[in-house]
Amino acid sequence: MEYDKLQLIEHKAEKLLSELKNSTESSIYTNALYVIIALFMASLCYLYIKSGKDTLVYASALVIGLIAYKFIVSNAAKELDASTNFLAYKSENKPAYVKGMLQYLASNINVQLSRIKALRTVYMLVFPFLLMMFRQIALGSFGKSEYLFNLIVALLLGALFWYFFFKKPIDEKEADYWEVSNLSKTIKL
Repeated sequence: MEYDKLQLIEHKAEKLLSELKNSTESSIYTNALYVIIALFMASLCYLYIKSGKDTLVYASALVIGLIAYKFIVSNAAKELDASTNFLAYKSENKPAYVKGMLQYLASNINVQLSRIKALRTVYMLVFPFLLMMFRQIALGSFGKSEYLFNLIVALLLGALFWYFFFKKPIDEKEADYWEVSNLSKTIKL
């Protein structure tokens, strides 16, 4: 009976792993990052050439967002590197192999989850400044109080919008992560 349960878990893990490898989510989120960077850089260059005003503030927002992205994703990738040795147990110890596969799968899902959260962070930080640049390109420079008011409104609206925009994919990945983690806990070595 225990062997049947282990085989069922192994089959489910292999199916999830193949779905993970065939998924295009990673490229979609990477492309979304490239799009915001390209739009931001084009707007920043235009503003720099046109007036040179406030470009340091805008560039700083982009740098902070990208540093946050790199930090979040690299921390999750360290965990993934540590869990890649499950194939060594394939022929020797079936329970250890399945548990290792599940841990590798959980680490992979965690990397994807971290990538989505990092992208959400970038969009929450950078998009409001992009809106400010678009407004400045279209309507001209701001007064100081008008700039601060528009920045606060853009930050609030951008943060709320992107938080809820990315909520569903994050919730789905968290559910997948906890499902795989719970399956891993059921295996006795």
